[in-house]
Formats: sequence, C-alpha cells, structure tokens
Amino acid sequence: MIWLHLSVNSEIYKSAIYLIQTALEDEVEALRKSVVNLRSKLQMGLEIEKHLKKVVRDLKNKKVVAIATTGFKNDAKKMVVALEDMERVFVPPQHFICLV
Repeated sequence: MIWLHLSVNSEIYKSAIYLIQTALEDEVEALRKSVVNLRSKLQMGLEIEKHLKKVVRDLKNKKVVAIATTGFKNDAKKMVVALEDMERVFVPPQHFICLV
C-alpha cells in the first residue's frame, strides 16, 4: 500500500476537497428534491383521504336515510292492507256484483 503525504496546500488535496464538496452538494440537492417530491405526494394523499372520508360519511348518511325510508314504506304497506281489510268489512261483495 502506498501512502501519499499530502500537505494542506497541495493541489491534490485542494482538488480532493473540491470533489468531495461538489459530491456532497449534489447529494444535498438530490435529497432536497426527494423531500419536496415526498411532501407533494403526502399532500395529495391527505387530500384524497379527506375526499374519501367525505364520501364515506355521505354514504353512511344515505344508508341511514334509506333504512328510515324502508321503515316508513313498510308501515305504509301495513296501513294500506289494514284499510283494505276495513273496506271489505263495510262494503259487502254483493255491492260489486250489482255494478257489473
């Protein structure tokens, strides 16, 4: 193994420092771009999550309304059947035979 003795003022030392500094600056710039990219993806993901939460909330509200409406519909059917039964009691079948 060959050891080179580098003095602080030598050109090799200065060029090595310059190369290291340039490489580090490039790496910092790449990391900065990566952070900006990830931040924008995170922001987009948060917006999508917010939208999906709203959609789920709306669907839950529609489901509650549908369940309540189904209950009213079933009650209305029962009332119609009860009214038909009451009409049968008060209107004899002979009444309909005479109309024919």
